[in-house]
Amino acid sequence: MSDKRFLLGYGERLTDPVAAPGGGGGPEEPYTLGESFGRLSPMLAGAAQALDALPSLACPLDHTVIEVTLHPQWVAKSYHPQQLIRQWRLRQVGSRPVSVRPERWTRQSDPVLSPSARLFLAGRRTDLRAWSSAMTARVPDMDNQVRRIESISAPLPQERLRTGGRTSGTGIAEIVLHASADKEDDFIVQGFEAFAQSLGYEPVMDCLFQGL
Repeated sequence: MSDKRFLLGYGERLTDPVAAPGGGGGPEEPYTLGESFGRLSPMLAGAAQALDALPSLACPLDHTVIEVTLHPQWVAKSYHPQQLIRQWRLRQVGSRPVSVRPERWTRQSDPVLSPSARLFLAGRRTDLRAWSSAMTARVPDMDNQVRRIESISAPLPQERLRTGGRTSGTGIAEIVLHASADKEDDFIVQGFEAFAQSLGYEPVMDCLFQGL
Protein backbone atom coordinates (compact mmCIF):
# COMPACT_ATOMS: atom_id res chain seq x y z
CA MET A 1 0.00 0.00 0.00
CA SER A 2 1.34 3.43 -0.90
CA ASP A 3 2.27 5.70 2.03
CA LYS A 4 2.11 8.85 -0.10
CA ARG A 5 0.10 11.73 1.28
CA PHE A 6 -1.43 14.25 -1.09
CA LEU A 7 -1.93 17.93 -0.41
CA LEU A 8 -5.28 19.38 -1.37
CA GLY A 9 -4.83 22.90 -2.70
CA TYR A 10 -7.40 25.50 -1.64
CA GLY A 11 -9.15 22.91 0.50
CA GLU A 12 -10.69 25.69 2.58
CA ARG A 13 -13.03 26.42 -0.32
CA LEU A 14 -14.81 23.15 0.37
CA THR A 15 -16.22 24.69 3.56
CA ASP A 16 -18.22 27.24 1.53
CA PRO A 17 -21.57 26.44 -0.11
CA VAL A 18 -21.29 25.57 -3.79
CA ALA A 19 -24.10 26.59 -6.11
CA ALA A 20 -25.29 23.82 -8.39
CA PRO A 21 -25.04 24.61 -12.09
CA GLY A 22 -28.31 25.65 -13.66
CA GLY A 23 -30.13 23.00 -15.64
CA GLY A 24 -30.51 23.64 -19.33
CA GLY A 25 -34.03 23.63 -20.70
CA GLY A 26 -32.89 23.47 -24.30
CA PRO A 27 -32.50 26.32 -26.75
CA GLU A 28 -35.20 28.90 -27.08
CA GLU A 29 -37.87 27.89 -29.58
CA PRO A 30 -37.41 29.81 -32.84
CA TYR A 31 -41.16 30.29 -33.36
CA THR A 32 -44.00 31.36 -31.11
CA LEU A 33 -47.03 29.10 -30.89
CA GLY A 34 -48.99 31.51 -33.10
CA GLU A 35 -46.21 31.57 -35.68
CA SER A 36 -46.09 27.78 -35.69
CA PHE A 37 -49.83 27.63 -36.34
CA GLY A 38 -49.47 30.04 -39.24
CA ARG A 39 -46.47 28.26 -40.76
CA LEU A 40 -47.51 24.63 -40.30
CA SER A 41 -51.29 24.77 -40.85
CA PRO A 42 -51.05 24.94 -44.68
CA MET A 43 -48.37 22.22 -44.71
CA LEU A 44 -50.40 19.85 -42.55
CA ALA A 45 -53.61 20.56 -44.45
CA GLY A 46 -51.88 19.82 -47.78
CA ALA A 47 -50.31 16.63 -46.43
CA ALA A 48 -53.61 15.41 -44.96
CA GLN A 49 -55.38 16.14 -48.25
CA ALA A 50 -52.77 14.22 -50.24
CA LEU A 51 -53.04 11.22 -47.89
CA ASP A 52 -56.84 11.34 -48.04
CA ALA A 53 -56.58 10.95 -51.82
CA LEU A 54 -54.89 7.55 -51.44
CA PRO A 55 -57.08 4.50 -52.13
CA SER A 56 -58.48 2.78 -49.07
CA LEU A 57 -56.56 -0.41 -49.82
CA ALA A 58 -53.30 1.57 -49.58
CA CYS A 59 -54.21 2.57 -46.02
CA PRO A 60 -55.17 -0.57 -44.06
CA LEU A 61 -57.50 0.30 -41.18
CA ASP A 62 -57.13 3.92 -42.37
CA HIS A 63 -53.43 3.98 -41.36
CA THR A 64 -50.84 5.97 -43.28
CA VAL A 65 -47.53 7.78 -42.67
CA ILE A 66 -46.72 11.48 -42.53
CA GLU A 67 -43.30 13.17 -42.47
CA VAL A 68 -42.33 15.71 -39.79
CA THR A 69 -38.98 17.51 -40.07
CA LEU A 70 -37.55 18.90 -36.86
CA HIS A 71 -35.91 22.30 -36.50
CA PRO A 72 -32.10 21.84 -36.55
CA GLN A 73 -31.78 23.28 -33.03
CA TRP A 74 -34.19 20.66 -31.64
CA VAL A 75 -32.82 17.34 -32.88
CA ALA A 76 -31.35 16.03 -29.61
CA LYS A 77 -33.07 12.93 -28.23
CA SER A 78 -34.07 14.81 -25.08
CA TYR A 79 -36.02 17.27 -27.25
CA HIS A 80 -38.02 14.60 -29.07
CA PRO A 81 -41.66 15.82 -29.49
CA GLN A 82 -43.10 12.67 -27.93
CA GLN A 83 -45.91 14.51 -26.12
CA LEU A 84 -47.13 16.08 -29.36
CA ILE A 85 -46.96 12.73 -31.15
CA ARG A 86 -49.02 11.07 -28.42
CA GLN A 87 -51.52 13.92 -28.36
CA TRP A 88 -52.58 13.04 -31.92
CA ARG A 89 -52.35 9.26 -31.46
CA LEU A 90 -49.39 8.86 -33.78
CA ARG A 91 -46.34 6.61 -33.44
CA GLN A 92 -42.87 6.95 -34.87
CA VAL A 93 -41.94 4.15 -37.26
CA GLY A 94 -38.64 5.52 -38.50
CA SER A 95 -36.47 8.54 -39.18
CA ARG A 96 -33.62 9.65 -41.39
CA PRO A 97 -31.06 12.45 -41.32
CA VAL A 98 -31.71 15.43 -43.60
CA SER A 99 -30.23 18.87 -44.15
CA VAL A 100 -32.55 21.86 -43.94
CA ARG A 101 -32.26 25.63 -43.91
CA PRO A 102 -34.74 26.74 -41.23
CA GLU A 103 -36.89 29.77 -41.79
CA ARG A 104 -35.57 31.17 -38.53
CA TRP A 105 -33.32 30.25 -35.63
CA THR A 106 -32.09 31.80 -32.39
CA ARG A 107 -28.43 32.12 -33.35
CA GLN A 108 -26.98 35.50 -34.25
CA SER A 109 -26.13 34.56 -37.83
CA ASP A 110 -28.59 34.02 -40.68
CA PRO A 111 -29.95 30.45 -40.99
CA VAL A 112 -27.80 28.10 -43.07
CA LEU A 113 -28.21 24.54 -44.29
CA SER A 114 -27.92 22.42 -41.15
CA PRO A 115 -28.27 18.77 -40.09
CA SER A 116 -31.72 17.80 -38.87
CA ALA A 117 -33.99 14.75 -38.63
CA ARG A 118 -37.12 13.74 -40.50
CA LEU A 119 -39.55 11.62 -38.49
CA PHE A 120 -41.94 9.15 -40.10
CA LEU A 121 -45.14 9.09 -38.05
CA ALA A 122 -47.84 6.48 -38.56
CA GLY A 123 -51.47 7.01 -37.64
CA ARG A 124 -55.02 7.10 -38.88
CA ARG A 125 -56.01 9.60 -41.52
CA THR A 126 -58.89 10.64 -39.30
CA ASP A 127 -56.42 11.66 -36.58
CA LEU A 128 -54.32 13.59 -39.09
CA ARG A 129 -57.44 15.46 -40.19
CA ALA A 130 -58.23 16.22 -36.55
CA TRP A 131 -54.69 17.53 -36.01
CA SER A 132 -55.01 19.67 -39.13
CA SER A 133 -58.37 21.09 -38.00
CA ALA A 134 -56.97 21.87 -34.55
CA MET A 135 -53.97 23.59 -36.10
CA THR A 136 -56.17 25.70 -38.35
CA ALA A 137 -58.45 26.60 -35.43
CA ARG A 138 -55.39 27.39 -33.27
CA VAL A 139 -56.72 25.41 -30.33
CA PRO A 140 -55.15 26.58 -27.06
CA ASP A 141 -54.38 23.05 -25.80
CA MET A 142 -52.01 22.21 -28.66
CA ASP A 143 -48.82 20.78 -27.17
CA ASN A 144 -46.07 23.40 -27.12
CA GLN A 145 -43.66 20.95 -28.79
CA VAL A 146 -45.23 21.93 -32.13
CA ARG A 147 -42.84 24.91 -32.00
CA ARG A 148 -39.94 22.49 -32.58
CA ILE A 149 -41.21 21.43 -36.02
CA GLU A 150 -39.77 23.01 -39.16
CA SER A 151 -42.01 21.36 -41.77
CA ILE A 152 -44.71 18.73 -42.34
CA SER A 153 -45.31 16.84 -45.58
CA ALA A 154 -46.71 13.69 -47.14
CA PRO A 155 -44.14 11.14 -48.36
CA LEU A 156 -43.35 11.31 -52.07
CA PRO A 157 -43.06 8.00 -54.00
CA GLN A 158 -39.87 9.10 -55.78
CA GLU A 159 -38.19 9.59 -52.40
CA ARG A 160 -39.05 6.07 -51.26
CA LEU A 161 -38.18 4.05 -54.38
CA ARG A 162 -34.71 2.56 -54.87
CA THR A 163 -34.69 1.19 -58.42
CA GLY A 164 -30.94 1.04 -59.00
CA GLY A 165 -31.40 2.95 -62.24
CA ARG A 166 -33.94 0.52 -63.73
CA THR A 167 -36.87 2.11 -65.53
CA SER A 168 -38.74 -1.07 -66.44
CA GLY A 169 -41.56 -2.25 -64.20
CA THR A 170 -40.66 -5.93 -64.62
CA GLY A 171 -38.63 -8.08 -62.26
CA ILE A 172 -38.60 -8.71 -58.53
CA ALA A 173 -38.61 -5.94 -55.94
CA GLU A 174 -38.01 -6.00 -52.21
CA ILE A 175 -40.60 -4.10 -50.16
CA VAL A 176 -39.83 -2.84 -46.64
CA LEU A 177 -42.82 -2.39 -44.33
CA HIS A 178 -42.88 -0.79 -40.90
CA ALA A 179 -44.55 -3.72 -39.18
CA SER A 180 -43.26 -5.66 -36.21
CA ALA A 181 -43.77 -9.37 -35.56
CA ASP A 182 -46.49 -8.52 -33.02
CA LYS A 183 -50.01 -9.68 -33.81
CA GLU A 184 -51.29 -6.12 -33.59
CA ASP A 185 -49.29 -5.27 -36.72
CA ASP A 186 -50.63 -8.16 -38.81
CA PHE A 187 -53.10 -5.80 -40.49
CA ILE A 188 -50.19 -3.93 -42.10
CA VAL A 189 -48.77 -7.03 -43.81
CA GLN A 190 -52.20 -8.30 -44.78
CA GLY A 191 -53.17 -4.88 -46.07
CA PHE A 192 -50.03 -4.69 -48.20
CA GLU A 193 -50.73 -8.11 -49.71
CA ALA A 194 -54.29 -7.11 -50.62
CA PHE A 195 -53.18 -3.78 -52.09
CA ALA A 196 -50.39 -5.37 -54.17
CA GLN A 197 -52.80 -7.95 -55.55
CA SER A 198 -55.30 -5.22 -56.45
CA LEU A 199 -52.59 -3.67 -58.64
CA GLY A 200 -51.93 -6.96 -60.44
CA TYR A 201 -48.78 -7.95 -58.52
CA GLU A 202 -48.15 -11.26 -56.76
CA PRO A 203 -46.35 -10.69 -53.45
CA VAL A 204 -44.20 -13.66 -52.41
CA MET A 205 -45.26 -13.86 -48.79
CA ASP A 206 -43.27 -17.08 -48.21
CA CYS A 207 -40.11 -14.94 -48.27
CA LEU A 208 -41.40 -12.61 -45.56
CA PHE A 209 -38.80 -11.72 -42.95
CA GLN A 210 -39.72 -9.79 -39.83
CA GLY A 211 -37.11 -8.25 -37.58
CA LEU A 212 -37.45 -7.37 -33.92
